[in-house]
Parts: sequence; C-alpha cells; structure tokens
Amino acid sequence: MFTYVAPRNLATIAAITVMLLVGNVDASGRQYLKKSERFCTVDRSLCLHGTIHYEPNPRIIELRSRIQKQTGPGVLRLDFTGLNRQGDYRRTEAVLEVRGRASEIVNHRFRPDAPDAQSWKLVAMTFTPAKD
Repeated sequence: MFTYVAPRNLATIAAITVMLLVGNVDASGRQYLKKSERFCTVDRSLCLHGTIHYEPNPRIIELRSRIQKQTGPGVLRLDFTGLNRQGDYRRTEAVLEVRGRASEIVNHRFRPDAPDAQSWKLVAMTFTPAKD
C-alpha cells in the first residue's frame, strides 16, 4: 500500500531525521562537546569525567565534571575553537584554579568572546601544577 506524504511534511520529516542523526545536538539546540565521558590532558596529569555542552540561545559553554585522580593544586586551561556561518574559526578559553583532589567537582559556565560562532569544539586541555 502506498501512502502519500505532503511536501511540507517531507521537510519536517527530513529535519527530524537530520536532528536524530546528529548525535551531539538535542531538541533544545544544546550541543554536547563531551557527554558523560572521561577526558584528560595530553600528559594525563589531570583527567575529568563529565559533560561539556554549548547552549546556542544564551551562548553559554558549561562544564560539569569531577576530577578523576589526586593531582594537587594548579591551573586547568580548556581551549575551544568555534565556527561561524561564514566558516571562520574563533577561539576562546576557560582558565580554572583547582585544588586537584580526587572527585573534586569542577563546574564552570562562561560566555565565549565570539558571539557569531555557532558551534564549539574542545581542542586542548592543559594543567599547570601550582608552585610550592
């Protein structure tokens, strides 16, 4: 049996299909950069387990995580790149002081400097231990 689908409904179905296929965006437009996963510095001196997401409407990047192992105090730096509609790259960073205790909660929200960027990606994470 053949069922006719009006063209307007086809566009809606196509849009929903695209949203379902794109795994890092939910219905509100939230983009997940990391979703309930472990991510570390290159030298593994600090690892976090948590989520980083970008809310396009208020233009906020939010980190919600916990430190995975004892590292001691220091400065955590997260570097992000974003892309605007013209295909130009933008950069922003979050710099956080941490105590470095195992299971320490590390939450941070900030508005990137580039309001025209539509999507963001975590490109680097570094940890600098505090000097004694």
